[in-house]
Amino acid sequence: MEKKGALYTPAKLAQAVGAPEGRIKKLIEHLGIEPDEVQGRCKYYGPEALAKIRKELQKKG
Repeated sequence: MEKKGALYTPAKLAQAVGAPEGRIKKLIEHLGIEPDEVQGRCKYYGPEALAKIRKELQKKG
C-alpha cells in the first residue's frame, strides 16, 4: 500500500491546529471530510483535510 504523505488521526489534527479534539471531529463531520485511509476503526486524514480545517477555524476566529 502506497502512502500519499502524512496522515493524521483526529487527535493529531487537533494537536496540529491547537484546538480540542471534539471540535475537530465536529468540523470533520460538518465539512463532510472523508478519511483518506481507514484501518479497522481508525480514520486517517491527509494534508488536504488539515488545510480545510485550518481555513474553517480561521473563518470562525
